[in-house]
Amino acid sequence: MDRKELYQNVRKAYRLAYEVQDSIIEIVEYIRARIRYSKIAGKQLFSASIERHIPALDDYADQKYLGDQWSWDYLPTYMYMYYFTGIPSETRYSCFSIVQVMDDGFIKLPDKDTSPSTKDFIEIADSESYLLMSYSSWDKRHRATWFDYDGTNQIDDVRKEIIRISETIKDNQYEPYIASNDASTFIVKRISLEAIGSKAEADQVLQDFARLVQDRTGYQLLVDEPEEMEASHPVQPTQSVE
Repeated sequence: MDRKELYQNVRKAYRLAYEVQDSIIEIVEYIRARIRYSKIAGKQLFSASIERHIPALDDYADQKYLGDQWSWDYLPTYMYMYYFTGIPSETRYSCFSIVQVMDDGFIKLPDKDTSPSTKDFIEIADSESYLLMSYSSWDKRHRATWFDYDGTNQIDDVRKEIIRISETIKDNQYEPYIASNDASTFIVKRISLEAIGSKAEADQVLQDFARLVQDRTGYQLLVDEPEEMEASHPVQPTQSVE
């Protein structure tokens, strides 16, 4: 591939990435309007913020502009969590989150200090893009059970814990992951992004998850049904790579 063709493909890839992310934002925003929550947050999981101060050095030749960053830091939604704090009761706290994983082709790579190279990833056709819907409820006297806490010890690497749970779901024929004890309940469901192409499909996935949450915890995740649902409004990307 010559350089001109390479950058033509790069421009096509960036535009397609925009269309895909725009559709995911629309899905998340639709879900946000359907659930009960008090606060919203977000977290990058495969990358770090690129807005960081790098101290000046006496020898400019030794100053590295990017610091300890890697190229994935410039693609923050490669793996990202949308976090919603639930409505607390008199005795319990809760939260709901959506984790988007755009490409799990990196998960079989061995642990190493160097940044994973795409040439070492699993083949694209054998990789997946998916969402994790997760809900946690815990007694106010105890710490939360969440992706960064297993009920006993704090998790050092949130990303690894998310991948572990996601792979557990996959190995168990996509049955929901449920961890429960007297103090807390943690529920995670994995949904292929290919299965969510409209608001109607997103709503069905959300309702199924909300029903599971209510059956296990009694918590009502959803607000009242919307007066009108745009069942035919597409949220899938309109561009494709030819």
